[in-house]
Amino acid sequence: MPLSRLQLIDGAKEAGYPHVDSRLISQWIDLGLLPKGQRIGRGSKGGKGAKYEWDDKDLPAFIALLDQQRVVRHLAIVSIIPVATWLYWGDEWTQLPQVRRAIRTWWARTDKVGARASEQLAKSITRAVAPRKTSRIDRDKFKSSIEYAAFNRTFAREDIISKLESVRRSDPTDGLIGQMGIPSDLLVDGMFAMRIVMNLLKNPDDTTVTNDMFEDARRRLNLGGWQYLKQWPQLRSTPNIGESFERPTIELFINRACSDLLRDLGMQLMLQERGTPLPTSPEVSLLSEAFKSMPAK
Repeated sequence: MPLSRLQLIDGAKEAGYPHVDSRLISQWIDLGLLPKGQRIGRGSKGGKGAKYEWDDKDLPAFIALLDQQRVVRHLAIVSIIPVATWLYWGDEWTQLPQVRRAIRTWWARTDKVGARASEQLAKSITRAVAPRKTSRIDRDKFKSSIEYAAFNRTFAREDIISKLESVRRSDPTDGLIGQMGIPSDLLVDGMFAMRIVMNLLKNPDDTTVTNDMFEDARRRLNLGGWQYLKQWPQLRSTPNIGESFERPTIELFINRACSDLLRDLGMQLMLQERGTPLPTSPEVSLLSEAFKSMPAK
């Protein structure tokens, strides 16, 4: 049975949220925490302005998000839920237009990196990519370029690639990244993939990031999730790096939904620019199916 805006408000108040009003409904729609609803006609004597109705399943979803808001500091954290729902539960619960709005809400908070966080990020990236025999001067130059980019929210791609080349030239076969043979330009793009795609998604009218790209990313992330579930025991037993592979719970995939989706979209864009787009991923079962009979851990 369709629900009106007033019924959404009344349902939330009955659930213990007396502060919910029409203004909050509009705000949450803009933030991607609620769908826009289905526009309906008012009839010949129905007054002016647009009128919308929501599916009856939207009320419990709305209340669940209100519950979540009680335990987090920022609505950006709540916005992960509709994105994860679309990724791993499908269109029945969340539609792509809402996902686009929700991910902008998440990014508005995520993109603000303080000085200490920028420094820690730069250190961790430098440790990951710099061979052990890299000179201190080259290592520090590379770390500084990453720290500056993170704190100032810039992407000086050519400068970072140049410094990365200096870091890896010390011993290109030493260290995990060198052994994998990832090209420097692709490695650097991967660091900033989220920012690259969000510069486009910030503009609701931009059509560069297509719906098909979102759909393909969803297929790839679900496929990757199934593969991680299957391979985790083996990965966990890998010498030296096994502890870095987290237990594959549904909470893990939910918390990473926004970042994983943006990275995939960003890499799609950059590979397209090079004329080597990713092949379309096969259809797979949604990852939520894997957790139906598994207890949360």
